[in-house]
Amino acid sequence: MKAIILLILAIASISEITAGQKISDKKIVIIRDDDVFKLEPGLEWLTTFSVNNNINITYAVIPILIASKNVDKTIIDNLTKLIDNRNNIELATHGYDVLGGLPYDVQYSLIDNGTKLMEQYFGSRLYTFISPHGSCDLNTTKACRDLGYHSISGIAVNDSYLPNFLTNFYWEDYSISNLPNYRIQHIKFSTFVSMFDRFYNSSNEIYVTQMHHATWCNQSGEINTTQIKIFENSIAYMKSKNVEFMTMEQAYRLIYLDSSPTYFVNCQNAGGN
Repeated sequence: MKAIILLILAIASISEITAGQKISDKKIVIIRDDDVFKLEPGLEWLTTFSVNNNINITYAVIPILIASKNVDKTIIDNLTKLIDNRNNIELATHGYDVLGGLPYDVQYSLIDNGTKLMEQYFGSRLYTFISPHGSCDLNTTKACRDLGYHSISGIAVNDSYLPNFLTNFYWEDYSISNLPNYRIQHIKFSTFVSMFDRFYNSSNEIYVTQMHHATWCNQSGEINTTQIKIFENSIAYMKSKNVEFMTMEQAYRLIYLDSSPTYFVNCQNAGGN
């Protein structure tokens, strides 16, 4: 299986799609939700909303935080029940410790541990890795490739061994917040429209958005209706543009497994040593 994956990546790296070349009839939007490790009001709301509105979404699960709670079976059961039989949701492995700058073998061990925990908890092999705090380097991409991951989402890495889904838009506005962690204001709807239109009118094909579902809640832990409304209006606006919402793995398969060349990064090392 590993050899097949490497062969696919090696073939895909031969030719790249340049700006302006079409990989789909529609623009592609990827929604990435970070820091999933327990059942929370924001996560429940986001899951229900995504299902009701036919939105595909990638959940970045932090296995080490589940493990830190002594692998509370209730947590696993609740998360499993939440996503069970919902084909619009992809689970991705979210690292916890900063990886960039660490030796290859150390990174491999950390990512491998998280991968095994995810398989233990959810009973399936996952193919997308979300780098912790955006921290990744060439060794991170190599370790992920060697562990069988299809793609990674982090900061830009030259000559990456894997396709790298770079974030284009952050829902949270960290520039104006001095509140406690996760009590963060969201980007205004008008700002979102301006930024999305810039993408939509460009030659770029994929728009990756990143969020933390915990920021949907106020300080008392209740859903913040103002934050929710901005998100609902933003999704409606993108739908009016006739975009296609995909998980990261779905986008990977479209680009790599549908006889299309790579689009994200120059994978010169793909299939290499």
